[in-house]
Amino acid sequence: MFIRLCSICFFIFLTIPVQAESYFLQSGAQRVKIEFFSIEKVLVNDFCKEKISQCKALSILKNPPAFPKKLNQGMLSSEAQAYCKYLKGVPLRLINEKEEQAPFCAFEDKTMISSWDLFNTHSQKAKK
Repeated sequence: MFIRLCSICFFIFLTIPVQAESYFLQSGAQRVKIEFFSIEKVLVNDFCKEKISQCKALSILKNPPAFPKKLNQGMLSSEAQAYCKYLKGVPLRLINEKEEQAPFCAFEDKTMISSWDLFNTHSQKAKK
């Protein structure tokens, strides 16, 4: 009974319409469109939406390493981008449809997450 209820809940979760947000990666003269979705209150790209259980970005979000006492920001523009690099991600600046820049963190499995969502979630957990 419980398993059937869980599978029904999971089916309902998957069928709830999720609003996508479009961002663009500028590569020379070419713009690559990337769709992001809100999952667990953070923005992740469509690779995570398609394979939630295999998404490195969400895995790191749920099981973070020890939060560093100090981040070496170096030439990076924000603590969130420095934290992305600390997690062995690649800091990216994407552009939304309003031409505003936003920091994202990309991992080797092609998953991406909002750098600020990741940083804020982990820094709040570290303060507890």
